[in-house]
Amino acid sequence: FSNVEEFDLFDCNDNYIFDRAVKQPGVLADNEMFGLEPAYILGGQIKIENLSKVDCQIHLMILRELSPSNIIGF
Repeated sequence: FSNVEEFDLFDCNDNYIFDRAVKQPGVLADNEMFGLEPAYILGGQIKIENLSKVDCQIHLMILRELSPSNIIGF
């Protein structure tokens, strides 16, 4: 299994955000993810108060439309 810190984000105060996210909006359903509103790509800040539970497919489709294509190599 992976270490949580590998995937966690730092907020604007350099604190991990995931544990607080689970407490605030709550546990996710199988079709949900945490999304920033406004989106980070549109200038939104990584703050706990900007997190919402969003539908994965819809949120990722919107983000894909907003961002330029970027191929990531492994």
